[in-house]
Amino acid sequence: MAVRSRVLVLTRRRAGDTDLIAKVYSHSGIADLLVRDALLPDHRFHGVFEPFNTMTLDYRQRGEIILPQDFTDLQPLSRLSRDYDRFLWMSHVCDFILRHVRFYDHRLFENLLTFLKTPPRGRSSILSLLLRLSYIKFAGITPRFLSQKPPRGRARIRLSDGSLTKEGDYEVSAGALRLILTLWQKGDTSRLRASDSLCEEARNLLDALITYHTR
Repeated sequence: MAVRSRVLVLTRRRAGDTDLIAKVYSHSGIADLLVRDALLPDHRFHGVFEPFNTMTLDYRQRGEIILPQDFTDLQPLSRLSRDYDRFLWMSHVCDFILRHVRFYDHRLFENLLTFLKTPPRGRSSILSLLLRLSYIKFAGITPRFLSQKPPRGRARIRLSDGSLTKEGDYEVSAGALRLILTLWQKGDTSRLRASDSLCEEARNLLDALITYHTR
C-alpha cells in the first residue's frame, strides 16, 4: 500500500555504483529512502533527492526502508545552497531535524521549512535559537524558567521541567537565560545582537532540554 507525504531530504549518500540512500523527514518520521539506479543520468529520479529538496512523494515502506514510486510538487531548494552561508544554515536546520525531531505534523513540517528557506544574513546564531524555541513550543515542552526572573551570575536549571532551582542539573549564565527570554517574548531578530559564545551557551541549554524530553 502506497503512502503519500510531504518529504524533506535531509542527507544523501551513494550506495554501491548507481544507488543512493537518503535520510528524509516524512509521515514516517526520519526514514531511510532507497533509490535504485538514481545516480544514472537518464533515471527519472536523477537529481530529485538532493539535500534540502522537498516534494510530495508516493512511497512504499518495507521494514525501516521506504521506496519511492512517484513525486509531484518538487521544490528544488538545493539551488539556494549555492551560497555558502545559506548552505551552512540549511545544513544546520537539517542536522537539527535529524538529531531532535521525533514526530511528524504538517504544521511542524511547514514551520521547519520556513526556517530552512530563511536567508541567514549574518544572524544564523540567533536564528538557531529561534528554531529551537519554535520547536520547544510546538512540542509542548516549554521550560518554566521562561516565566521566571533570571538571577544574577550563574543559575541552575532542572531539565525535567526547566525550572530555576539550586538542585538543578544544568548550569548556565544569567546572560544566556536573558537572551533566550528576550527571543521568546519578542521573536524579532533584526536588531538583536549577541556574541557567538553567548548564543552557543544558550543553544546548548535548549539542546539539553530538547534531548531530555525526546530521548
